[in-house]
Amino acid sequence: MKDAVPPSLPQRIALIGMSGVGKSHWSHQLENLGYTRWSCDELIAEKMRDSGHPDLHSTRDLARWMGHPFEERYATATATYLDWEDQVIVELCRQLQHPEPTRVVVDTTGSLIYLAAERLQSLRCHARMVYLSTAPEQDARMLETFLEDPKPVVWGESFCPEPQEPEEAALERCYPKLLAARRRAYTRLAHAVVDFPTQRRPGFSGTDFLACIQAQLAAQVFS
Repeated sequence: MKDAVPPSLPQRIALIGMSGVGKSHWSHQLENLGYTRWSCDELIAEKMRDSGHPDLHSTRDLARWMGHPFEERYATATATYLDWEDQVIVELCRQLQHPEPTRVVVDTTGSLIYLAAERLQSLRCHARMVYLSTAPEQDARMLETFLEDPKPVVWGESFCPEPQEPEEAALERCYPKLLAARRRAYTRLAHAVVDFPTQRRPGFSGTDFLACIQAQLAAQVFS
């Protein structure tokens, strides 16, 4: 049986942040508390399967299909991926305008911030944007996660290989630059932030997660 969520807590939430930071974990936790979960990665993969890519089922499949920024197919694949992501966000914003389901959590992709400003503003108007943040001290862990469990990553202008630099070395050197650029973009969008140490507190539950968000939203209202 799902626990009841007090009506004072945020009803429409969009989780934003880098791949591997915990968006899927917390979206499932909120699903257990009665929220309807919408996963952008899953919706993008579904659209791509319907458009002639039947083997794309997981984020790992999408990562293999997109490739790395030094590969020839990457630019075209990235543009295609962002087109599908844009369509998904348009459809989600349309659904968020309806009163049902009452409580929704959107598990966004890390590349959300590369969409047009009007698209981001539309989502921000319909949901409280909750940034799951990491500090530079976690960069090494984030890089390790990226290398061990690849996700489809849009690099923007953050991948800048040096002449004769090995491809893998360029990825490792530029990844912290990508994280820094993403932090700035996510922070501009966020209504609330749940940092990495808070997420990892012993016993920190979905209910605690919601209370942390609500405390920040309330402080903004009364400040």
